[in-house]
Amino acid sequence: MSGKSSKGDNVTSALLLAMKTGECIVGFKRAIKSIIMKRAKCLVISSNYPSTKRKQLEYYSVLAGGLPIIFHNANNEELGNITERGHRLGCISIIDQGEADLIPAKGE
Repeated sequence: MSGKSSKGDNVTSALLLAMKTGECIVGFKRAIKSIIMKRAKCLVISSNYPSTKRKQLEYYSVLAGGLPIIFHNANNEELGNITERGHRLGCISIIDQGEADLIPAKGE
């Protein structure tokens, strides 16, 4: 859909910085809610996220006006370890990226 990306280390370091300095929401239901409320600026989805939920997130992001989605190449366990949360993460909704440069520009 819109804004597909899997850049690897750049995304990983930017995601960790966004989790520490910005505001992020984890979980499918809360991500859907943040998209509907137009609070989400970007979504990060793990590589092994269930396709039905992934398609729902893609659908809502299109309805929200082309919300960028970053498909990370890490699975949900690795994504949890990257973000230092201590549990598995399938999707992360970025509300405020803080000091990170994670959200792609509109022209890209």
